Amino acid sequence: MKQTIESRLSALEQMFAAGLEKAPGAGLKSDIPGPQGQQGVPGVPGTQGESSTVPGPVGATGQTGAVGPVGGIGPIGPQGPIGKQGVPGTSGRGGERGERGAAGPAGESIRGPQGEPGKDSVVTLEEVEKLILEIIGSSAVQSDALQKFVKLKKQIDVITTDPRYSRVDPHRTEIVKRLKQHYEPTSVFD
Repeated sequence: MKQTIESRLSALEQMFAAGLEKAPGAGLKSDIPGPQGQQGVPGVPGTQGESSTVPGPVGATGQTGAVGPVGGIGPIGPQGPIGKQGVPGTSGRGGERGERGAAGPAGESIRGPQGEPGKDSVVTLEEVEKLILEIIGSSAVQSDALQKFVKLKKQIDVITTDPRYSRVDPHRTEIVKRLKQHYEPTSVFD
């Protein structure tokens, strides 16, 4: 590489020595520009070109304008949803509770006279049993008892299917099973 650079430099030196006119005839090209030429005659002006369809760059943002006048009051909007319940306030009168009063004087304890001894009952156990069966056997009591039983059975069914009690399901199942044993026949598999 050094030889080619050195050989080129020596060729250039020889060209300058021989004159620049002989340089094209020797087959070498010069990279050195020549002197500035004279100004040429201006050319004929061209026709007007079409308008560009490419938009130009966006200009800088202008200054903020003055604040306008305040507008009129707008129409009243619809009523909003009802808010959630607040914390309940104190009940009763707002005053503070006073101090507890002093205890009153001790009362006198007077014992009364001894009562007479009781008499033996004339009603037998069978008569009491008969009276209870008559009370339970009346249609009004039966109707009331049946209504209570039906309501109780319905509530047991509600508890059985209510998802709020699912997290305590083992306990719920046991309680329902114990209650149902009194009005449903027991299963052989239990």
